[in-house]
Amino acid sequence: MDTNSSNKSQKNYEGDGKNFNRILSDLPDEMLQKIITYISIKEAVATSILSTRWKYQWIGNYKSNMELNEGLFSKRQDFIDFAEKLYKICNNSNPQKVSLILKVGNEFRRVNKWLSAFVNPMIIEELNLELDGIKNPLVLPNEFFTSKTLTIFQLSMRQVIKIPSSTINFQKLVTLTLKNVIFPNHHCTQKFFVGLPSLKELTLIECDWKKVGSLTIICEVLQKLFIREWENEENVEEQNDHDHRELGFHAPKLLTFSYDGDLINYYFLFSTTSITDASIEVNENNNSTLQADYFVSKLFPSLIGVERLSISDFALEAFFQAPDLATNLPTSFHHLVVLRVVSSSPLDLSCQGLQTILQRSSFLQEIEFDVQFAPGVFLDANDENEIKPLPECFKKHLKIIKIHGFCGAANQLNAIKFLLKTTRVLDRLYIHGSEYYFDSHEGRQKLERFYVQILRFRKASLGCIINLE
Repeated sequence: MDTNSSNKSQKNYEGDGKNFNRILSDLPDEMLQKIITYISIKEAVATSILSTRWKYQWIGNYKSNMELNEGLFSKRQDFIDFAEKLYKICNNSNPQKVSLILKVGNEFRRVNKWLSAFVNPMIIEELNLELDGIKNPLVLPNEFFTSKTLTIFQLSMRQVIKIPSSTINFQKLVTLTLKNVIFPNHHCTQKFFVGLPSLKELTLIECDWKKVGSLTIICEVLQKLFIREWENEENVEEQNDHDHRELGFHAPKLLTFSYDGDLINYYFLFSTTSITDASIEVNENNNSTLQADYFVSKLFPSLIGVERLSISDFALEAFFQAPDLATNLPTSFHHLVVLRVVSSSPLDLSCQGLQTILQRSSFLQEIEFDVQFAPGVFLDANDENEIKPLPECFKKHLKIIKIHGFCGAANQLNAIKFLLKTTRVLDRLYIHGSEYYFDSHEGRQKLERFYVQILRFRKASLGCIINLE
């Protein structure tokens, strides 16, 4: 290319750049604001170099929506410098939504300063704080605990939550998520939850109740409750026979309940029979001194109206190994239509717990055997006679069966054969092969041969479609 052509191309490029800047400058304010709402605050600030009109456009948007995430920066100091600059520009901007995600470390004074500037209790509607490495107490103004506008609050920190001695009243708080939070004592914790009259969704993840003692939380309008507490190195070392707490929830309008944990505390539900969706996944934990049978027996009476139930095999079997507690199990689950059994070990189709649930769920339409990290559901040939009488749902209502973890073992094939010949209105049988056994060319060929074999099994429901993948 000659020099003249090169210069001409350069001029065209510069002209295109000027045209581009002019196009950006001509965009209406509404469109600029719309664009900025779809990008992070770091990217939004960078737009200020695009054109004169873009220079301060981002400020208007982030006066209402303040998001600070250390993970978006390659260096910690860059994040701190950026947050400080934002603090100076947007101080007292009163955003309605605030999200702060960072490792606090030695910067707790800065963090408290940012919070005092950005969190106005009279304006804030949504607050998300994910604070790692926090060594000193987080300071929220006393006025925050009487906010009349806050509707969503998410707090994640391994630190004691400082609850003021003054009045607590979150009038409009609907959704609360607490993760790794350490509750200070019985009185303050009770006072905190009493101050949540509008709470409908409560999530408690790995929270520490050791300082609280036994407690009953009253949530008159609560609809969803999710609890997760897995054992980790810290609580294993600290745990002893006196660390377990009994925590009750008076929630007459509860619709959804989920527990996933290692039996670190006991949880009870009072005045609750409206639950339609429930998940009770108690994990086998040899270090726990809590009894799984007692734990589950206290939850089952609240599940009389459940429609969809997910339960771990350990919870089922532990409960039914204690006949004196089995009287707490409802005599029938008239509303149960979907049952999911979760297991991390091979699941015996004839096991007492599973069969008792099936016998009492006459209207069950779908069952899923979700066997993880192990060969799936099985039935030894000699155990077929143990499944008597045949569950009523097998005769009239069971239409979908899902099996995970299939590896082709003889007793697995026997379980499939039994289900096909006893479920009279079955529409579909889904069988998911284990990747460990079939994730190769030879494995897929073997899976196809199993599929042909299964298709030859006698079916009580002639229209049943079998999917093996």
